[in-house]
Amino acid sequence: MDFVYEKIMKSQVKWGIALAALGLAILPFGYPYLLVYTAPLEIIGMALIVFRNREIIIDEAETREP
Repeated sequence: MDFVYEKIMKSQVKWGIALAALGLAILPFGYPYLLVYTAPLEIIGMALIVFRNREIIIDEAETREP
């Protein structure tokens, strides 16, 4: 089970990089109009990268015995 969980967490980093790259790739083609699409892609991509280990920390805190 841990192996599958680790693969999912690594997948979050891959998706984060892909979404951020897609947002940056779309940006130069139509700056004022496509900003509506690029901003959410960048925000979601960066959030996936920044908070990738959050679930592990929460699970460790829940499984600790008092």
